[in-house]
Amino acid sequence: MIYDMGDAQNDTTAFGNNADIIETRILRRVDPIFYGVNRHAEPLTFSILFGSMTPLDRYAMEDIAMWLDSGHYKWLTVDEPSMEDRAYHCICTELTPVSHGWLTVAFRATFQCSTPYAHSQPWEYTYEISGSQDIIFNNEGSCREFLKPDLVLDGFSEISIVNEDDNNREFELVDIPRSCVVNVSNNNGIITTDAVDDYNLYEGFNMHFLRLKQGENLLHITGTGTLTIRGRFMYNVAA
Repeated sequence: MIYDMGDAQNDTTAFGNNADIIETRILRRVDPIFYGVNRHAEPLTFSILFGSMTPLDRYAMEDIAMWLDSGHYKWLTVDEPSMEDRAYHCICTELTPVSHGWLTVAFRATFQCSTPYAHSQPWEYTYEISGSQDIIFNNEGSCREFLKPDLVLDGFSEISIVNEDDNNREFELVDIPRSCVVNVSNNNGIITTDAVDDYNLYEGFNMHFLRLKQGENLLHITGTGTLTIRGRFMYNVAA
């Protein structure tokens, strides 16, 4: 249960993430030389107050603290109707007991996320490609960052994906060994397969990993095989 108690309460988190303007101001010029905006300089942080309907003994408190102290990023979801479709990739950085009548009934937990954004629940779409096919992929996220989903390529000997809405940027991978499944992590810049030992897939790759802008992306796909796209959308919302 999430609630407020006395002076302990949930944080009000700013809508969206902070923008750092990258620019240079020089003599004899009124307007700056503008390079862009960095919107992911700082991760999303927030606090939640959660507790129990009955007092917590020290054993229950230790169990809760141990469960939250994972030592690595974990996916956090809040089991409330208005929030259950969002997930936060975060670490608990601070945990403070909250007492009522000398009995511990709640905790105030502070979380730091790996990104400045909330995420959707995981999704996966599969397409059977034979020769060539156009698909419209809608990046439903509400931030202006590129979405870099994972790809699974099954049965392809070569594949080309041209994103018309990203200045015709092309993801191209050729000379794929037959009957192998290729996994592409566009976010991490990694291509792997477990079917062939010591085969360098990067020799047939043009080094342009797939990325999807916010909104509609018209993808021209060429090749023959099964393409799976999976990931999570990013949302520019307060916690």
